[in-house]
Parts: sequence; C-alpha cells; structure tokens
Amino acid sequence: MEIDINEWKELLGVKNVSLPNIATHFDLHNQRVIKADVLRTKSGVFTDKEMNLLETLLTYYCKDTGTSYKQGINEIFAPFLLMMRNGISLEEAYVMGKYFIEKCLLTMFKDDTFRPAQAMFHIIRILLKYINPLLAVYLEPLFVTPELYATSWVVTLFATKIPKLENVFYMWREILIEKDPIFSCYLAVSLLEHYQIQIEDKKCLNAAEAISKIRIQTFWDLKSIIECAKTFKRSLPFSWRYQVMNFDIFNLQTVDLVIKDLHKKRCMTLLSREIIPKLYPGLKCTCQDLCVWCDDRNCFKKPMIFVDCRTELEQQSGVIPNTEVIDDSLWANPMAIERYVNRFFHIRNTSHIVLIGSSNINPSLIGNKNKVPKASYEMVEFLYDILVEKGFSYVSIIEGGFSVFHQLLLRFNIEIKNHIPEYCFVCNPDACKPVNKTSARLKKITKSMSEVLKTTVTKVVSGFSFNMGTIKDVEEVIEYTDSVTYLCRKFDKVTQGHSDEEYSLLIMKTEVVLGRYVNNNPKKIVKVLETFPVCELLKITSMKKFPNVLTFFTTNKQLCLILEDSKKAKDCTTNVTNYFRELKTKK
Repeated sequence: MEIDINEWKELLGVKNVSLPNIATHFDLHNQRVIKADVLRTKSGVFTDKEMNLLETLLTYYCKDTGTSYKQGINEIFAPFLLMMRNGISLEEAYVMGKYFIEKCLLTMFKDDTFRPAQAMFHIIRILLKYINPLLAVYLEPLFVTPELYATSWVVTLFATKIPKLENVFYMWREILIEKDPIFSCYLAVSLLEHYQIQIEDKKCLNAAEAISKIRIQTFWDLKSIIECAKTFKRSLPFSWRYQVMNFDIFNLQTVDLVIKDLHKKRCMTLLSREIIPKLYPGLKCTCQDLCVWCDDRNCFKKPMIFVDCRTELEQQSGVIPNTEVIDDSLWANPMAIERYVNRFFHIRNTSHIVLIGSSNINPSLIGNKNKVPKASYEMVEFLYDILVEKGFSYVSIIEGGFSVFHQLLLRFNIEIKNHIPEYCFVCNPDACKPVNKTSARLKKITKSMSEVLKTTVTKVVSGFSFNMGTIKDVEEVIEYTDSVTYLCRKFDKVTQGHSDEEYSLLIMKTEVVLGRYVNNNPKKIVKVLETFPVCELLKITSMKKFPNVLTFFTTNKQLCLILEDSKKAKDCTTNVTNYFRELKTKK
C-alpha cells in the first residue's frame, strides 16, 4: 500500500504538532461497544495487536475530546492506524485521525443524535431532485430516503463503501483538498447516479437493498464518482452555494433551526439577487468593489427560463421583464398545464427553469397533485411536480417569490413594468382584497343600486350634465348646498407629494364630487374634476404613515386625496360609509 505520509501530514497540518502520550485504561462506560466495533472494523485486515491498538486509539480519543463514543469513529481511525505499517507511530496515527475528524467531520461525533447528518440528508434530497429527478421520483414513493441509506456515507465519509484501503485514502484526500464540509452530499448524489442501473434493477427485492449492496470496487469508478460530484457542485447556481454557506449545519447551537428550514425546502431555490442580471441584461451592479454576485466565477452558465406563475390579479403588482407568463386558460385545466410543460421538452436537462410565484410554497400543499391550482403557490407546486415527474433537471423556485423580488427591485431603484402601487399586493397588501372578496351577492347589490340611482345621480345645471364618472367643464357656478365638504389636495403615493392647488371634496347622499371652488366657498364649484356614484364605491383606505390621506376605489378608478387632518379624514370616511348603507337599506 503506497501512501505518501508526508503529503498526508501536510494536508492535515500535523507536521509540527506535539505528540501526546496515549496510554489509557479501557474503562469507559460503553467500553464493550468499542470492543465490539473494533472486532467488526475491517474484518480480516487487522492483527490481534492492531485491534488492541485501535481500541486504545478510540478510547483515548473519547477521553481526550470529551466525546461519547459512537459508531463510525472506528472507521475513521482504522485507516490511519494501518499507516503504522508505513512507519508512523501510534501517536502520529492518533493525531492524524483526530485532525481529520476536526477538518472534515467537525462536530459530527459531538452530537448524540447526529443532527449535522440529519441536515445533510435534507441537502442530499434537494440535490438529487435537482440533478436527477427521475431517480428521486423512483425512490420517493418507495420511502427510500437519505436517512435510510446515507448515514454511514456521511458519518464515515464512504469508508464503509470502499473495500480497498488505498481507494479510501484517495477519496479522503479529495475531500480534504475540496475544503467543503458538505462535499459528501455531492458525493452521495454522484454515487447514486453512478449506480442508478443497479438501484433500479428488479433483481433486488427493493431499492433499499440494492443501495446497501453498492461497493465502489475499482479506482476508475471512484474517480468518476468524485469528478461528477465536483461537476455537480460547480454547476449549481451561486444562490445555492451562498445559502449552504449560511446554513452552518455543524453549529450545534443553531442546527435545529437549520434542519427546520431545510425540511421546508421542497426543492432548490434561487435568491432574487442572482436572477436580477438575467432579467435585466445590461444592468450594472452598484457595488464599489467586485461583490460575490458580480464575480464571473459565480455566474450561472446555464440558460435560464423564467415562468411567472402568478394570477392575472397578482400581476397588478407589476410584470417582470423577460419572463414567460402562463396563460389564463391553464388555471382550470390540469391537462392544459401538462401540455404547457411539454413545450419545454426540447430544453430538458440543458436549461434551468425558474418558477415564480407570489410568495413561498405553502408546505401543507406538498404532494397534493390532484388539486386544480387556484393560487400562484399552487400553480408553482403543480408545475414543479409535473416537470420533475417528466425528468426535467435543473428546476427551481425563487426564494420568497415575487414579494421578495419586488422589494429588492425597489431597494435598487430598478423599474417594475406596469407597477401601480395602489394595486400592488406588496406595496399595499390590502390593494385588491375587495376584488378578491367580491361575492355574487355584492355584485348583485351594486348592480341593483346602480339601476335605482340612474335617475337620481344625473344632475342638470345650465344645460350641462354629469353622471357615472364623466368629467365636464361647467361655465356657471354650481352650489352644492346639501353636501358635506372637505378641503383637500391630490396626493401621489409613489412620491408622497401633493398638488399645489387646493380642491373641494363634496360628499352627498348619492355621489362624491371633486372640483375647483370659488369665493372661498367649498360648496360652490366652478369646475368638476371627478365624480362617481356612492353606490359604485368599493372601499376607502387610509395610509398608516399619513392617516389624513384617503384613497377612494371604484370598479374603474381610484382617487387619492390628502385632507387637512386625520380627524376630517375619519369624518369623511364615516359620512361616505353611512350614505352607502342608507342606499343599501332603501334598496
């Protein structure tokens, strides 16, 4: 067995480390477990003396690091013990094994329930669905999950799957060089793909048995698995690597939260920061220095297709350029959705498809494939499931959906096409609630009230008439004696500025009028600017920041005004509401 001892000492950083005296007593509370594991480790490879030395290494390691012994530690120390055949001392073997755990497995053995491994299982699940969806779909209904087959892989870094010791050292050397504590997750996905034919072979009773029988016998198989793992890692969107860096699965203080977050991720997600340059080509970053998002090394190379899965109503928040907006006909027809997916079949496994919803997927709906989509997150889920079942690799979802993307665009002053803040769900969460909640009953009331008021809304003065929202210039002064009036100015929610000119807002039992007044009398209007029947009013909203700003919404318009103070704004709202109720009661 040719092993370069000096290279390993260099890789582990132990060349100048002082060596401990590892003489110890076999008196741990679980010493019997250690002894039993020693007998099972590399059966037939160790001599009796070497088995005794291995027990010494394991016992001393537990005492030295304050670690409770766990299965897997034996598989890590065994190869380093066998280095003694190449001339190193027992103390050197111990230091090398200890440093290897600290560099590659970190706190894995510090936790009694292997929570870092649990986090890795979620990462493997997400990666497999992204890279090889057909294999993921094959294993998922059989309940063959990473928890079932990958525990020994990530805990022993595949030592149990590699019979030849020189190949174990080659694998571990590559892991050390990679300097990535979750590189074993990429190796796990690569290993599954490499042996996919055997896993799906019907000769085995089930897929779990087939995976358990996998052994990496040849160096060329091993090399191929490692190279594919590196390719997988390098070809991922930078968003994923950025998120993984922040997961910190080996921090035992926060790993529970990480596991919880990973459990909610049904697939790989992209951060809005990465996709902005794709959707807005030519847009330059405002960073002073080269940030990670601008670094060409982090630029995602695959072509990207963006599918906007929001409803027509949600698109009132603005339209994202360079995206494909799904057709309205898809919402009521699952078969049409499947035909829509088939349009992308020619780019399967060559392009990255990104699904955009209004927000994140609702976890409670995962797996409900028979439900006809009604909301954007349901459409995202429906499309994602079909794409995965048809074997589309490289499918992901924008993290946080359009709402997070929208916030980032506004932060960087990037234009959102057709963005109207008053109707935008993100700028104004209550923007379209009346439209969403409008029932057949309300529509019926509005229609009937309109019919009743057709004869009462029209008012003729000096040969001029106005009704149902028309704007007319009036040559003579009109006096609205039966109105409640408020002085106001037009208000712009975007710039938060108001008009210089002051107007009169007149609230009457059947209509609302905005006009220019004369002779300092708000009831005398010389020009009508806006008018609409009270019965057509859908809602009145005020702003938290400016409680004296009122926005009147009707079926086809909106009127945003700033009154003198919040008290008058509240009084105005009360009067309009009372008049609306009176009309409804009379009807």
